[in-house]
Amino acid sequence: MAKSILRPLQSERPESARWEYRAAFERASVATFLFDASNRLCLDANKAAETLTGLDRSELLDRRIEDFHLRSSRERAIEHFQKFLGKRGFSYDDLPIETEDEGSVPVEVRGHLIGFDERKAVLIYFRDLSEERLLQREVLFQSHKLTALNSLSSALGKSLELSEILAGSLRVIMEASGSVYGEVLVYEQEASAFRLASFRGESTVKPTGNVLPLDTCELARRVLESGEPILLDSLDREPRLKALLQDRSDVGAVAGVPLKSKDHVLGVMHLAIATQQLFPTFDFDLFKTIGVQIGIAAENAVLFQRTVRQTKQIKVLNNIAQIISSSLQIEEVFDAFATEMKKLIAFDRLSVASLDTSGSYLRILASGSRDTGWGMESLVPVVGTGPGWVVLNETHFIHPDTQSQSQRRFIEDQFLYEDGIRSYILLPLNSRGRVTGTFGVGSKEKNAFSEKDLPLLTQLSKQLSVAIENVKLYQQTKETSILDDVSSLFNFRYFHQALERELKLVTRHKSRLSLLFIDLDKFKQINDSHGHLRGSRVLREVGFLLRAAIRETDIAARYGGDEFVVILPDTDYPQAKRLGERIRQLILRTTYLKEEGINARIGASIGVSTFPTEAPTKEELIHLADERMYRNKAENRGKPIPPEGT
Repeated sequence: MAKSILRPLQSERPESARWEYRAAFERASVATFLFDASNRLCLDANKAAETLTGLDRSELLDRRIEDFHLRSSRERAIEHFQKFLGKRGFSYDDLPIETEDEGSVPVEVRGHLIGFDERKAVLIYFRDLSEERLLQREVLFQSHKLTALNSLSSALGKSLELSEILAGSLRVIMEASGSVYGEVLVYEQEASAFRLASFRGESTVKPTGNVLPLDTCELARRVLESGEPILLDSLDREPRLKALLQDRSDVGAVAGVPLKSKDHVLGVMHLAIATQQLFPTFDFDLFKTIGVQIGIAAENAVLFQRTVRQTKQIKVLNNIAQIISSSLQIEEVFDAFATEMKKLIAFDRLSVASLDTSGSYLRILASGSRDTGWGMESLVPVVGTGPGWVVLNETHFIHPDTQSQSQRRFIEDQFLYEDGIRSYILLPLNSRGRVTGTFGVGSKEKNAFSEKDLPLLTQLSKQLSVAIENVKLYQQTKETSILDDVSSLFNFRYFHQALERELKLVTRHKSRLSLLFIDLDKFKQINDSHGHLRGSRVLREVGFLLRAAIRETDIAARYGGDEFVVILPDTDYPQAKRLGERIRQLILRTTYLKEEGINARIGASIGVSTFPTEAPTKEELIHLADERMYRNKAENRGKPIPPEGT
């Protein structure tokens, strides 16, 4: 080690003064050194210097000033020392010193030149800045926390939309925590799964899938159960996050923060925190506070949106009630009903069906597609179909995916799938304690409906039930005034109204119309032998035969007693004659009252007339058909009724 050229300074001060100086040097609370100005060697050091460096005085002597600093900063220490030689001295605090245990201590170094001529030394003070730096860091950290909380408060106050709240808060917290990736998972209690509500980050794999089962989100599941923030330094048990962050080498830890409101967790925020950041210590209390703020804001948003939806639902339901009550024909208001309903729930197929009086079939009253039924024709059997199952079980049914062969339960599932309908929900329509029909909604998306849709759809089904009941009552009242009680065909009064209407149409379109007059043969014998009640049953069976034999555009009515009439629009005489003969043979070859063991047989006499070629007026048309019917009856008199099986 080179020897110092500094010689003891001559002084005329008394010896006591030198001891006083030495005592002050030793007792100084700041680490104090004396360095040779020419070669930077340590000439002296006090007790505080030993404490600061962890070295004895003997180990400090003859060390150069740069030896006290970290190896990487020694050249700068030499540069700083040269500045001590100036007239004003110098100070610096950018170079920490190295301690005996190879640690480092931040220090403020101040020094100035003392001595005369060539005999010069530098007096240097090393002040430990550890506590001061810790205090500064704490102040800065608290300021950073306050800024983060203020920024979060601002973000949360900008919107009442849940998606915007979650995205805005995620951005703020990522910036505050030094995170390179973040995501918010909302817990869906009904599905027992997480929903990816928001994510943010660069140079990461984009997440796939919105619905995440609990077993794929281990960290989020643990946070959900504990309600406390959790910090992981390894992603070995988080394969999903590990895959997302596989291209990031700067992730130091991953945190899971619970988003809490009151006593329950609404969701979890994942934060992939960078290795190099301002505050390497994870403040659990801070993130608990952040999680509560976001959770409360999120729940308020949910409540607000729920209120908005409920207000909208009430308005739309009122509109639907007005639409339904505006007509006694569901088909007439169906489009307006469907338009209003789409404001509440997304769908691609809408169907309303009414149970017929026999309980064997459902008749599609209206369908929200170009097809006329629920994957089938307008008549849907109760047995083997989804609507029928709902009727029989008096409860709703949800089909998640018609594409799945294993989940196809009903006849119409294949047809619905071919129509593009992937999922549907069916509800019963109830009136006076019994099921009167069904209400169905279908979607082109699978799993489009769930139990959470039931409250709304149940409200709609109640309105439809009332509407259908009103329609049925109206139809019953209407039918009572135009239908014959015995045969269930149109009555005498309606026959005359219909004939006048049809004759006007024939005249306007220069067409033709034929009329059949039918009188039953041997019917009086049934009344005389078995009573009028059984005679009425025979008339009802004949009514069924007539309806089965004619077209939908034809009109069959009971004229009176055992006489019937059939109006045949756009039918000439030969066509009417052939139809009359077919009806006569049908009546003749049918066995009546078989269930009662009577096995009665009857015949029929038929007269035909045509407007306008034979009869130019309504009265003449009826008179001519009646006359020909009696003429045919005279021809049949005495002829036996063929036995059953001929």
